[in-house]
Amino acid sequence: MGGTDSNAGVNDPRQTASEVCVPCPVCRESIKPGAKKCIRCTSALDWRRWLGVSETTLALLVALISVVGSTGPRIVELLTPRYSDLRLVLRPPVYQNLQLDAWNKGNKPSYLVSASISAKLKDGSSVAPIYLNNLGPPAVQAGQEVLFSFGLPPAEVPKFLNWPHTQLQTASLIVVVQEYNKPQHAKTFEVPRDQFLLFCRATEDADNLYRHPGQGIDTRSASRCAAPQN
Repeated sequence: MGGTDSNAGVNDPRQTASEVCVPCPVCRESIKPGAKKCIRCTSALDWRRWLGVSETTLALLVALISVVGSTGPRIVELLTPRYSDLRLVLRPPVYQNLQLDAWNKGNKPSYLVSASISAKLKDGSSVAPIYLNNLGPPAVQAGQEVLFSFGLPPAEVPKFLNWPHTQLQTASLIVVVQEYNKPQHAKTFEVPRDQFLLFCRATEDADNLYRHPGQGIDTRSASRCAAPQN
């Protein structure tokens, strides 16, 4: 018959594959195969459909991950206890300088406030301490190691050399430190006899060269230095 076929276009083999529609798995509306998003219900049809979240939620999650990634280290820093832990070890003197190895095992700086040398005599009395010059940096940063050198100020050298060295029982290096969130406190290191003698002789030699330039260290009549007695 010449009438219009009402079923024309249904299962028509002449339709191309791109024209064949499939139902949306969410709303059942017809969509093209391979569509990534339904134009009716706006549901994602690619890998995002398996997440079970909307695009808005997914965007929020991505933003949250980005924020956490940038602020995470800061949060960890805020939650980590702040402290400094300064470890000090007396080293052998170098010329007329006493030396101290400092290692900060904490995560905040430590500071060396002052250093002095003192001694006790055989009768139990003490000589007045002499403050030393710190020839190194005043701070030990977190996780760093610093070698401190301490020398007598030139004006204090005669006072040191006039100590009653033959009566010395012990000699000590006293260091005042400031650690994070702690009050200032002193650490005392007894200077071994041989090291003290080296320090004293080097100081005496440097003073002699200063007073008699160009004449060498042998112009002194006798050394005033002596090692502390046990």
